[in-house]
Amino acid sequence: MMTVAVLLMGTSLNVWAEDIVLRHEPGMDNQVTVSEDEEGILTVTTSGGDPFMALTKLPRPLANDENIVLVEYQASKSVPDAVEFFFSPIAGGREQNFDTGFAATEGDEWRVAYMDITDSRKRFGWGDKDDYFRFDLGNQDGLTLRIRSIRITSLSYDRTEVVKIGTADELQAFMDRVNSQCHYGISAELTSDIDFTGHNTRIACLEGTLNGNGHAITVDYNVPGSYAALVEVLKGTVENLIVKGRIATAGKYGASGAGRRVGATSRNCASYVDILPTIEGDGTHGGFVGNNASGVTIENCIFAGSIISNETTNCGGFVGWSGSSTVIKNSAQVADIQLPESDLNVWARNF
Repeated sequence: MMTVAVLLMGTSLNVWAEDIVLRHEPGMDNQVTVSEDEEGILTVTTSGGDPFMALTKLPRPLANDENIVLVEYQASKSVPDAVEFFFSPIAGGREQNFDTGFAATEGDEWRVAYMDITDSRKRFGWGDKDDYFRFDLGNQDGLTLRIRSIRITSLSYDRTEVVKIGTADELQAFMDRVNSQCHYGISAELTSDIDFTGHNTRIACLEGTLNGNGHAITVDYNVPGSYAALVEVLKGTVENLIVKGRIATAGKYGASGAGRRVGATSRNCASYVDILPTIEGDGTHGGFVGNNASGVTIENCIFAGSIISNETTNCGGFVGWSGSSTVIKNSAQVADIQLPESDLNVWARNF
């Protein structure tokens, strides 16, 4: 079986040639301008509060295991969490948000947004020949995305695998594998403290478990975009971990643990991270979580770092914004919060 390699965060993503490749289907555009260059790269610019475009129809029925949608993109700034696919026939309630979101890219970097449509296929009875997606691009005008590929694929790997990590190089290798191969379901355990200050890589998405075993990871991140955190999107569990160091960010949703959480858990964790945002106005940063998108539980944790800025507002001691159920148990927030007077909360905004 032939593979095609595409770039992702400086590494390569192997995509089977049998994958279904989707393109822009003209005729259903709304508040978007779409152009395509000679290499087939789409440039999509929004021009209103309800931008969307249709994608080409499925050329054949999907196999049972073809449940992963990958969108390879560049974005000058992070795109709102409201980016989603509607499943034909188009109607309210037949949509799904991307698991990873669309974070800003840096320089020539290409990233991949990820969506597991297993449950939606069952719920909507979707996946027959000629079914299609409508690609909704949030609710802001003036956003620009460059899209190199949109694919439906199957990912086969051992989700029960637990990787032992004891050095910075081993942590970098784990992140490279997770990010480049979209192996978000594997887990990891630390075997020693790790000084990761010479690296700027983050885990793009984690559905498994990161068990620190009482060890510490020390970071020194400088992130121009959003979701500046050890884990950008957490759908699994982080436990028994200490995080130290510094995170400087010019975007939104910075945190020591995860920039965005979807049904995630943190337990027995301590953060001594200094979060240093430079965004003017609403930052929605938090000690552990930037944006709680779909349920979060934090138990037996302490945030004893800081959030310091002269320009940034709208932050929370533990959670920058609680868009869904937030449960905080047996935890302490003793951080140094130095921000302009604004919508701040000791624990979580919208809590």
